[in-house]
Amino acid sequence: MNIRNIPILSIIIFLVSVHTSCVKPEKIPPVLPPVESILLDLSFFKEATGEESTYYNDAVEEIVFWQILINDSFSFQKDLLETVLDNELEYQAEQTWLINDELIRNNKSYDILLFCIDETDTVRSKLYFSIDTTYINLLTYDGISFNDNSQGNWIINKPDTLNTYIKFLTVNWNIYSEENKEIKFTNSLPGGDNGNYILSKDSTDGIYDSYINLYNKANENRTIIQWNSLTNKGRIQDLLKYSNEDWYCWDENFSDTECN
Repeated sequence: MNIRNIPILSIIIFLVSVHTSCVKPEKIPPVLPPVESILLDLSFFKEATGEESTYYNDAVEEIVFWQILINDSFSFQKDLLETVLDNELEYQAEQTWLINDELIRNNKSYDILLFCIDETDTVRSKLYFSIDTTYINLLTYDGISFNDNSQGNWIINKPDTLNTYIKFLTVNWNIYSEENKEIKFTNSLPGGDNGNYILSKDSTDGIYDSYINLYNKANENRTIIQWNSLTNKGRIQDLLKYSNEDWYCWDENFSDTECN
């Protein structure tokens, strides 16, 4: 067949199709879990010095355990994830992506590996860290999240001895909108506090914009705390502490007041 007899448009279409078939499709990385999936701000709770700040200080007393855990015991794991999330994923194989980074903390260098497996609608994420020969590729985070970052969960481990780890925290998070988020930390360490949790979310009652539910598994008691982050007004409910289900309130100065 004489090529001169082939229409030029047909030749162009043929060449484009050949080129397209030879080019590998671009790999689109999955969406990384947001840093909000591990953030819990408890800075509102600081002991008030007023003589009539009983109810606010009761709330502070209930929160102290979680303040210490989140701000101190969990700070290393939080630094690991915050560091690695500043990077871009690199494709490996079999829908697996990788981030390799380093955390410098207290004059020590930690090598971090974050693997993400694209599972169509969800992303499986596993974070490992190494330091010298003490811990080598120790699994610290194991989580799953939806591609739209609307919700997910983490199982967070704590380094133990001889390159081993123990289960530390379970975190469940939901982001319904920028103004409507919630996160729940459950204590997974062995012992009497295992199963205790703190649930924090944006309140939707129109008066208080912040809400915390504290659950103590040993005595099956719940403490509910609500407050307004602009006015500082708030209230607490605790059946075990007050022997009733009434609300106990404080005003903008953290002083005890009647609940309206």
